[in-house]
Amino acid sequence: MTTVIGQFIHPGLAWAGLGLASVPVIIHILNRRRFRKVPWAAMEFLLAAHRRSSRRLRLEQLLLLLIRCLIIALLGAGLARPFLSPAALMGLGQARRHHVLLIDNSHSTRAPGLDTASVFEGIREQALRLVDSYPVADPVSVVVTSDAAAVVLEQGSYDRRLVREAIENLEPTYRGTDLSGAFALALQVLKQSELPSSNREVVLLADDVRSAWVRAAGTDEEEEGRPSAATRAGELADQAELLIVQSSPRERANLCVTEFSVGSNLVGTSLPTPFQVRVLNASDRSVTGVRAQVLQAGRIVRELDVPPLDAGGDTTMQFRLQFSEGGAQNLEVVLVGGVADVLEADSRRYLTLDVTESARVLLVDGKPAAARFESQSGYLSTALAPGKGGSADRPIEPKIITDPELVTEVFSEYGIIVLCNVRRLATETWLRLAEFMRDGGALIVFLGDNVLVEDYNRLGFDGGKGALACSIGGRAMRGGNRESDYVLFSREELSHPVVADFADQSTGSLFQARIWQYARLIEPKSDDADASSIRTVLRYVNGDPAIVERLIGKGTSLMVSTTANMEWTNLPAKGDFVSLVWNLMGYAWPRGGIGRNVRVGSVLRAALTPSQFSSVNEFVLPTGERASANVVPAGEGFAAELDSADEPGFYAHESANRRTLFASNLDPSECDLAPIGEAELRELIGAPFEIFQDELPRKRAASTSAKRELGWNMLYVAYLLILLEPLLAMWFGQYR
Repeated sequence: MTTVIGQFIHPGLAWAGLGLASVPVIIHILNRRRFRKVPWAAMEFLLAAHRRSSRRLRLEQLLLLLIRCLIIALLGAGLARPFLSPAALMGLGQARRHHVLLIDNSHSTRAPGLDTASVFEGIREQALRLVDSYPVADPVSVVVTSDAAAVVLEQGSYDRRLVREAIENLEPTYRGTDLSGAFALALQVLKQSELPSSNREVVLLADDVRSAWVRAAGTDEEEEGRPSAATRAGELADQAELLIVQSSPRERANLCVTEFSVGSNLVGTSLPTPFQVRVLNASDRSVTGVRAQVLQAGRIVRELDVPPLDAGGDTTMQFRLQFSEGGAQNLEVVLVGGVADVLEADSRRYLTLDVTESARVLLVDGKPAAARFESQSGYLSTALAPGKGGSADRPIEPKIITDPELVTEVFSEYGIIVLCNVRRLATETWLRLAEFMRDGGALIVFLGDNVLVEDYNRLGFDGGKGALACSIGGRAMRGGNRESDYVLFSREELSHPVVADFADQSTGSLFQARIWQYARLIEPKSDDADASSIRTVLRYVNGDPAIVERLIGKGTSLMVSTTANMEWTNLPAKGDFVSLVWNLMGYAWPRGGIGRNVRVGSVLRAALTPSQFSSVNEFVLPTGERASANVVPAGEGFAAELDSADEPGFYAHESANRRTLFASNLDPSECDLAPIGEAELRELIGAPFEIFQDELPRKRAASTSAKRELGWNMLYVAYLLILLEPLLAMWFGQYR
């Protein structure tokens, strides 16, 4: 309840006090109506004497009535706890404040501080000094801003020893910065505060790194429906006084690995596998003489020379590795040489992947032929495994069947199923294919003159609920003259991983291939429910889609609008046909290591077999220490879980002689220590706040807007009036 004099914490009690204050008046009026006047001659002498003192008696009664009403009103108002402006109180009352400390303990605060071993140590010392400076009647809450932000002390604590212990126990983490989440938690804490917004103070103690603000204010977070840090800070400034104290690192020179990834999902033995490493020079000077060492099981297997990097510059390096044995493998890239690194942990990046010794692909031929190079499956199997029984350096094992045989196949034994000009499939088979992809498998469809389009659209695509990537229109380019009636593949928009290799090969044979016939693939409209999961991989020069991809669960569905033999196109006769087929297989192959390459702070989860469920389940940490795993339900089975991967490096789940490998990496945005200026910060937040560099002033003036609480003052006055009322009643009675 806000009034002209201020506001109440419990307005209901204030209204109740005002209502009960009228009770003495009502009782007084009722008592006057209880007596009936009866004339009596002897009373006339007494009335004459009474009239002489009636004015004094009336004043005494009114004074006592006023005191009794005031006692009740003060009790109600005191319990309602009013806050009034300092100007109206002239120094009376107590100006209590709720202080919320937001403490940055992200990875970037590990950089050396100006006067401390790390920026975080300086931040922690500032927080302790602030706590010591607060009046004992002021509640204090603490929130940490490392991702994901967390509340350390939610309810405002008055115990300074408890607050100090909580802050002293904080340590810098390897996690990213979650300013948006920290501001959201501060808003939740303040909603539970009993003090008005004018008596709330939020202090952000953080480094001055720009990436924490700019990343959080970017479109990625807002597209996910999560407000940016700047938006949250603006909301917070409306609910409390916002103070930002920025701490600068002693040195900002930092060289880091921001990406280490594999360029193909299909990683097999004796198969050269592409990898990519991205290096960022997050310092204010150029660097030379840096090398990137690639380690496998602690042994250097490749060394790359990093080109000279300007200040703020980055470079992407690509290389290939060939594995001699299958199974889960750990790879690590380390930067050596160059500038002095203020954050050594981000000079390394880790990757775990599965190397397959035998990649099984099922080719379903709907129009088989006696000659190998007449059927679509013949061209595909030759591209995948040139030798009759496969090739020593090609781990793919294609198996060719006809469409009636597909019913008896166990889909889980294959990574990819390819339909080659298959006429039709039963409803149950389409449903099995969709389930196969939801579990991580892949489906590739090559069309042809044998395909029943109506069945594919009705059962295969099923309005976006089925196994196909898209629906099919009519057939195009039916001209009889192959020398003139054809279309080519477009050289534009070659960003998809399947065709990205051809982007700088404009004269390659892929773009010389002639397509005489193809099926029109129907792209979804932008407002369709499944539009976000469908992507065009390659187009023809007339704009029609040539290859379309759709993500289904954990898997992928790809549709090629022409044939894999020479019936509709001469592409199989071109050298790039083999590269395109391998790119399709490498992209669509079930991704090994899904959920096992994580960011620091993530939960690690390993699926358990029945034998592992009853065995000892442990996680081996990067330090070599062991931690017991939590066994939790996961779908229809169980999984071993580690609450948080708190350090970068390799982890392993061990149980019943089986190991599952994990890799935990830093948030790459944490390595850029470039500062954010006050002008840019004010523009981002767009709300009033105070900003200080390195530390709050020792004798900072208290906010003049803070209101003072009068609850105890009113209760003291009510207590005095309770003592005064019977004394006055006795004193007045002596003179009646």
